[in-house]
Amino acid sequence: MQNQKDQENKEPLVEILKISSLANGKNVSERRDAKYKKILEYAIQIIREHGVGNLTLQAVAKRMKIKRTALYRYFISVRELWIAIQIDFQNDINNLLQDMIIKHDGTYTNLVFKLYTFYYSWITKDLVRYTVLHDKYAPGANKLGPIEKRYKPFDFFIFFRYSIKKGIENNEFRRDLDIGFWIFTLWFKIYGLIHSTIFFIVDPDMYFNPNYQVSEMTWVKDFKTLKDAFPTVTNERLHDYVEDLIKKAIDKIKI
Repeated sequence: MQNQKDQENKEPLVEILKISSLANGKNVSERRDAKYKKILEYAIQIIREHGVGNLTLQAVAKRMKIKRTALYRYFISVRELWIAIQIDFQNDINNLLQDMIIKHDGTYTNLVFKLYTFYYSWITKDLVRYTVLHDKYAPGANKLGPIEKRYKPFDFFIFFRYSIKKGIENNEFRRDLDIGFWIFTLWFKIYGLIHSTIFFIVDPDMYFNPNYQVSEMTWVKDFKTLKDAFPTVTNERLHDYVEDLIKKAIDKIKI
């Protein structure tokens, strides 16, 4: 177990920037910050209810019962709004993983397992998160907005690398371990299973597209065919499989 002093000395690994700060280049009033949060909340509602193709500034303005021009004070384009939603989801998971590390009081072997399994569960429980972070690209725009200009993505894998390095220092993992290669190979196995899980947990008829009738979309038919071909594949069984995959990968690097 980690000693109390080690626990107390833990500090956040990354700084999480607010959307409002990125948009304005500085901290803003609580009232203005709350406005950004409310706009994002309505935008995510629209995606959840009507699909990504129906996210427009006009749709958000209508839902908020304000003029579209009023939104330009916050987001200059739907691309800027989309990127803000991506960053907001990224901030959520980064805060959650960082909090897990700071509060963890056990072996680093267990921490690495928890980080991987938590992300898998977090992303596959919400179709909107999955769509925004893994399945769709931001729409085009005539110019870059201030959020996109100022945002500098940080290394998401810092959380995993930190935990493995601490495990090596704690004599839990092999010292000759190629950390980067291990993280890469395990991550992309899980990444593929994330996509597979979406195939089996989502009702294809719930998909939406602004240009086609859902029932006529080829990939929706593929979803249905897969579900019929593999009737015993369930979300629960896939989750168990992912956990077993992670455990076996960690066992190979333990001392």
